[in-house]
Amino acid sequence: MAFKGRLHIGVDVGFTGDEAAIAPRRGDKINEIIRLRDTTPDALAKAVADLAEDLRERHEQKPLVRYDAQGK
Repeated sequence: MAFKGRLHIGVDVGFTGDEAAIAPRRGDKINEIIRLRDTTPDALAKAVADLAEDLRERHEQKPLVRYDAQGK
């Protein structure tokens, strides 16, 4: 089944000792959850930007990125 809809990327930064997680989705379907341990803010930002570039379809608007930095 193909994933359809605008690309959204959810990010849990996990800077309080937890691992960070990146969850790209289209529509109601999460493609995968990527977990990162012991990452820096710059490395996490690069991972999100790289993933957005990899998953973005040609002529698609920019992905919508939402992040949770407070654990809420």
